[in-house]
Amino acid sequence: MAKPRTFDAGPPTPTPKPAAAAEAPPRLPAAPMQPSAVLAAPVMWRSLPAPPTAAGRDAPPPSRGLLRSVGRALRFWRRSGAVVQASVFGPPAVAPGQAVQVLVFVHSPKASAAVATLARAFHHEAELLGTGRTVRGVPKGATIALHLAVANAGLSKSMVSVTWQGQPYSRAFDLFVPWESPAGPSPAVLSVGHDGVRVGVVDFQLRIRPRTG
Repeated sequence: MAKPRTFDAGPPTPTPKPAAAAEAPPRLPAAPMQPSAVLAAPVMWRSLPAPPTAAGRDAPPPSRGLLRSVGRALRFWRRSGAVVQASVFGPPAVAPGQAVQVLVFVHSPKASAAVATLARAFHHEAELLGTGRTVRGVPKGATIALHLAVANAGLSKSMVSVTWQGQPYSRAFDLFVPWESPAGPSPAVLSVGHDGVRVGVVDFQLRIRPRTG
């Protein structure tokens, strides 16, 4: 029987060593973070003006009348004064074809009794036909306009003026009643003006007698 043959495998193959693990990089100390690197500077926002609306573009400028009214109101508040009273005196009745005088007094309210005495001194038959006060004060030195209108009668001059100084002042209106004027009470009105504005009104009646003959 033949002997089994043996094979020489040669020297053993060396086992490869595992690769060495990569060395980690050295750890460096962390630098402190600056606040400016964390938070950005705040942004300053500026609001833009709103665009004009259609109503604003189309709105007309204020009228001159409105500006004058505002100016008068401002002048009134800057120059305040005292309340003025206007009293109308005249005959109790007038016959058609007759010419008479109607007296208007401007005075302070406390001088009403003295003004009535003065009116009777000028015309002993004069009676108080009407009286009224201004709705606002009138400063001293201001001009007061007096306008008289009487139905069924004529006036030689319908408007007069007086400079207010705090004392009673009188102005006379020459009135004529035409022959054809109807008998009975005839409405009349006295308007008191200051600085171009009506500040007082006195409504009264003038009695016209029936025609005779």
